Amino acid sequence: MEKHEYELDIWKHMKNALISTLKKAVKEEDEQAIANAKQRIDALEEEKPTPPTTINLLYEDTTPQALIRAMHDNLPLACVVSSEADHILNGFAMGNNAPLNSLWSGSDITISRTTRESFTLSGGRLTMALMTQESSVEHYMEKRGKRARGSGLLARFLPVYVTSSIGDREYKPGNMKESPYLKDFHNRVTALLRETIQESDGKLPAPTVLEFIPEAAQQWVKAANAIERQCRIGGIYENARDHASKLMDNVGRIAALIHLCNRDDGDTSTGIDADTLDLALAIGKHYSAHFLTYFSVPSKLELNTKKLYEKLFAYLEKNGPIFTTSWMSRYAHLNAQELQAVIPVLENDGYLYQIRGHQYQFYPDGPPERLSALGGRHHRDNQKFERRPVRKRYTDDDPSQYF
Repeated sequence: MEKHEYELDIWKHMKNALISTLKKAVKEEDEQAIANAKQRIDALEEEKPTPPTTINLLYEDTTPQALIRAMHDNLPLACVVSSEADHILNGFAMGNNAPLNSLWSGSDITISRTTRESFTLSGGRLTMALMTQESSVEHYMEKRGKRARGSGLLARFLPVYVTSSIGDREYKPGNMKESPYLKDFHNRVTALLRETIQESDGKLPAPTVLEFIPEAAQQWVKAANAIERQCRIGGIYENARDHASKLMDNVGRIAALIHLCNRDDGDTSTGIDADTLDLALAIGKHYSAHFLTYFSVPSKLELNTKKLYEKLFAYLEKNGPIFTTSWMSRYAHLNAQELQAVIPVLENDGYLYQIRGHQYQFYPDGPPERLSALGGRHHRDNQKFERRPVRKRYTDDDPSQYF
């Protein structure tokens, strides 16, 4: 960079001198001198020193505009990583989501400026790893969450909500051992990075196309169709369609990364097998559950289900565990159609059991082996009732078959 700046400084002085010569020729109306000066300026422009390509892979405090400029001027690889990402989430950096979405999709980005040089970033490869506090995420969702979800930005992330372990972090001598797999992981990632950078010579090599083998491809289609059906009204992705639309894309990317990390040095196989896709689907399920729990707005069905549960529990001590549909409709303020949709949900989760006709028995805790549509088990230690066998309902559209 020092050599480049030195050469560029000399070049600027030469250009200024030639422009002075041109100005003098124009003032004297010397056509031959004007032509010679223009010719020399054009030739000098071809010799303008170009800045060396530098390798800067990690960014922390940046804006989309500055990031794209840096990726254009340097190697077009970037990882925005921060363990305190409050300034990224709630600051200017996440104000304009379009460039980040385009980078995620592999599209070219053209930045047009009136006062500065316009440019196009092609083949950019970006990843982001952001860690922040719960309060920061809540503030971001209140301020920009609707826009981030509407633009599809959040759907491109894989969210993880970590349960706090404060209070249980007792230190024991000799207990802080490094994972035996961590060193292998670091070595593999380092080897892949070096391979990419050594072949770059200032430009990235053409990307390698990975494909699913036929068995894995059929499995991918089956899972994608299951997710699509769950986007219907009453499905688990009814109010997370933005997330669902990108979920299998993310699963495919996870599978590709696992394939690249697992294959041996010198192995150029491009076929992703079914076992790798199985693992990617399991990881996708993990992230999807976190998104549904912490970023998805409750559906009308979920709200009605919660409302009926709370009414049943509130009147449990007074009425006992037996309730009729007419009572449910009257006290939960649900019409017949809404009640008809809610009761199967509570039945499926083991909170209601049909005794006869319009009579149901209410179990406030639900079965421990099933995940509640209300967001988890309800623990009511002061209420004890004899449990009856729960009728389980499964459908072909249950995505857990494929996850």
